[in-house]
Amino acid sequence: MSAAICGMRPKRSFWHLARTSLLIFCLIRSAISIEHDSACNEEDGSCPEPIHTVIRLTRRDDELARRIAAKHGMEVRGKPFLDSHYFLHETVKRSRRRKREAVMRLRDHPDVEWAEEQRPRRRVKRDFIHTDVRRAERDPVQSVTEFATPREVPVLPWRDPLYKEQWYLVGGAVGGYDMNVRQAWLLGYAGRNVSISILDDGIQKDHADLAVNYDPLASTDINDHDDDPTPQDNGDNKLVLCWFCDMEALVGGAVGGYDMNVRQAWLLGYAGRNVSISILDDGIQKDHADLAVNYDPLASTDINDHDDDPTPQDNGDNKHGTRCAGEVAAVAGNEHCGVGVAFHSSIGGVRMLDGPVSDSVEAASLSLNQDHIDIYSASWGPEDDGKTFDGPGPLAREAFYRGIKQGRHGKGNIFVWASGNGGSRQDSCSADGYTTSVYTLSISSATFDNRRPWYLEECPSSIATTYSSANMNQPAIVTVDVPHGCTRSHTGTSASAPLAAGIIALALEANPNLTWRDMQHVVLRTANPMPLLNNAGWSINGVGRHISNKFGYGLMDAGALVKLAKTWITVPEQHMCTYEYKLDKPSPRPLTGNFRMNFSLEVSGCESGTPVLYLEHVQVLATIRFGKRGDLKLTLFSPRGTTSVLLPPRPQDYNANGFHKWPFLSVQMWGEDPRGTWTLMVESVSTNKNIGGTFHDWSLLLYGTAEPAQPSDPRHPPGSPAMGGPSQTLLGRATERITSQHWRQPSWRPSGWRAVSWKRPAGNNRLVDGRWMKAHPPRQHSHARTSNRYGARQQSRMMPWS
Repeated sequence: MSAAICGMRPKRSFWHLARTSLLIFCLIRSAISIEHDSACNEEDGSCPEPIHTVIRLTRRDDELARRIAAKHGMEVRGKPFLDSHYFLHETVKRSRRRKREAVMRLRDHPDVEWAEEQRPRRRVKRDFIHTDVRRAERDPVQSVTEFATPREVPVLPWRDPLYKEQWYLVGGAVGGYDMNVRQAWLLGYAGRNVSISILDDGIQKDHADLAVNYDPLASTDINDHDDDPTPQDNGDNKLVLCWFCDMEALVGGAVGGYDMNVRQAWLLGYAGRNVSISILDDGIQKDHADLAVNYDPLASTDINDHDDDPTPQDNGDNKHGTRCAGEVAAVAGNEHCGVGVAFHSSIGGVRMLDGPVSDSVEAASLSLNQDHIDIYSASWGPEDDGKTFDGPGPLAREAFYRGIKQGRHGKGNIFVWASGNGGSRQDSCSADGYTTSVYTLSISSATFDNRRPWYLEECPSSIATTYSSANMNQPAIVTVDVPHGCTRSHTGTSASAPLAAGIIALALEANPNLTWRDMQHVVLRTANPMPLLNNAGWSINGVGRHISNKFGYGLMDAGALVKLAKTWITVPEQHMCTYEYKLDKPSPRPLTGNFRMNFSLEVSGCESGTPVLYLEHVQVLATIRFGKRGDLKLTLFSPRGTTSVLLPPRPQDYNANGFHKWPFLSVQMWGEDPRGTWTLMVESVSTNKNIGGTFHDWSLLLYGTAEPAQPSDPRHPPGSPAMGGPSQTLLGRATERITSQHWRQPSWRPSGWRAVSWKRPAGNNRLVDGRWMKAHPPRQHSHARTSNRYGARQQSRMMPWS
């Protein structure tokens, strides 16, 4: 063979080498194409052009960053984030190749730890809902025929003309329910000293119902890179005050008199004082008459335009953030619009959706003034199209982690997230990496008559519910609007998350020492399932709590929440342990057509290390390849018999690659004893026998404590409980392998992480897909970055972000 090759003529040798090189290139591209970048199209692999570059220096040094940027034909815009990360924008026009080469040279600089071009990601606001008329006709929302006696609720003297139309606050839902916010108010809590930031399209900070509470430190404009979150004046508000002239006739509002019991919280004296909330969105109209008094510039910025003004653009599409801000902190008693849940809280906005959204844009928003802002409210996420799996990138995951570890001076920031509007497309919030994070409170929606909205997405990561809209003939959410107006038509899970943020602000005023984990405990313990039990799908978990994939633990009750918050004792230290399932053969398990398989693990709760005997979050990391991802259904059974549908079938999802270590999350086993048999049921609803795939592995991540959350809580008996789950048909050998017993997770998780602890190595290194690596030649790197689609990067991005 060697002699034959040596005897070839030069021309044949050239073509042979060319063919060999092409073959090697194709093999490399094929291997790399398994990788997934959420900025790229899953179906055809196309990727949008980068919008800017982000670098991470060895230390924060603004002047050094400017010098490095200038040397490479770029400039620094906006403020640094995550300590030493900087936005770099091109100042010279050059080819795509030259841009890549400039980024490679940046990576070789001794003061640059990491550099990456940032591509825009598809993110949607969760208020605009594509109505499916035919589906609505087939499955109309029916009114409840059973009426309960309305609760006795205090009447407050607010003269805001739309206050009595805020049915979700004034006992106006069917059965007399609300979220019991009034009780929190009557206890004296209104969000004082709590800062909330709305991550959205900006807020009208000078709105009459927001200006008093506006918080500039919880606001910014990431779209225009300034600190003013004010949205653009879109001229789309057509409400006039004469609409409100006969509001006194609308006392009682919704059928049955239910609401979220906010008035009880108000009457207890709570209105959010000293609490700062930031709305991460498209900006806020900070000078709105209902916002200007509460506007907080320290909770505001403009990341889109790199300045401090979060005012949104006037383009007809940027009222979302201002509406969310009004739900939280609209001023009470000023005879304008309605009343915010936490009407004495400080409100800010981050303008970050009014332009291309990249991983770095999200990270800069989530990490804004984490010691000042208490609550971040986000009513957006990946597309709710029923076929997308997507979540935060490595920078955003770092921002979440820093927030819960360092924010609020170590108590942890509260991240509130809308669960999604893809119900009409049979989407599931289990495919949304923001709502499946252990660091967020995923909030669902209920209608005026305590029903499931047609847009609601189901998943076991939703922790609680607030009210929102349903059909056109039912009330929606009342709030402020741009420019300087009011609206009765705020809708979707976008409207639910800010209501939850406002209620949480009342609890923080009642007890400012609550940690991020404390807040999750008190929210689920006080959520009220009773108004929603007439919906299908409820069950009772192993500690006797009602749970639902639609509504979490039930409707938020502000009055009960502030009462529990006042007496709450900080929970014990959180532990985490991980169990891996290993097949009895090294090869993946084949899957074909319609099937059902059970894979079980024996769990001791890490008793020999840092024990988890009282569960909080449960994550499952699964790697499955299948010809049509949407045909898969995953169900988890706990030792106590609790069943969580981690992933329902999604008929719109035709992806043929499956998922790699996707972090499915359940909060439905909260408080249970994890010791015993856990079973993951994997099944297919496919009717096509020719569709196949492979099951590779799954891991079980248990978060919790060694002791009960509160001293008064009952203790689990010693030993393992009875084994739960379905009858076993084990198709592999379940091998217990504890891979982590450390409660603190690394801020940057390397791909395929296994170690208990991990830190960045010293020297000239850079972060590539979750790994610190030495720089390699530009051709090799640019090849990997432009060709990759589904594999190794999916392992880093889709690894267990928490």
